[in-house]
Amino acid sequence: MTYKKFLNRLEKELVVTLGCTEPMAIAFAAALAKTHVKEEITGIKVLASTNILKNAMAVMIPGAQGCGVDLAAALGVLAGDHEKELEVLAGLRPSDVEKAKAMVEAGVVTVGIAKTPQKLYIEVQVATP
Repeated sequence: MTYKKFLNRLEKELVVTLGCTEPMAIAFAAALAKTHVKEEITGIKVLASTNILKNAMAVMIPGAQGCGVDLAAALGVLAGDHEKELEVLAGLRPSDVEKAKAMVEAGVVTVGIAKTPQKLYIEVQVATP
């Protein structure tokens, strides 16, 4: 592959992300799930492949002073802008982080391993009253 073709491929394939890809992908999926409901969200369930979970568990989320799959999902639902794709959490406010951490502490977010052969898989389900 020539250098020019290599650069063209990179430009085509690379996506800008805010922080580590896996927590941002989880937040993005949660923000997308939120767009399908009008009511208040009372539960968030994240199912993901082990590769995603492993990489997202201990990575700090920019602007959140914390890490974890559950926190990424809560932030995605509360403050995520799905139109920003993997920059979904750009512009987090301290109040967003406080609310998300409270959701996690209250057990609103659950995380499990998806039963799928896919190495990269994320599913977010949201519950309403």
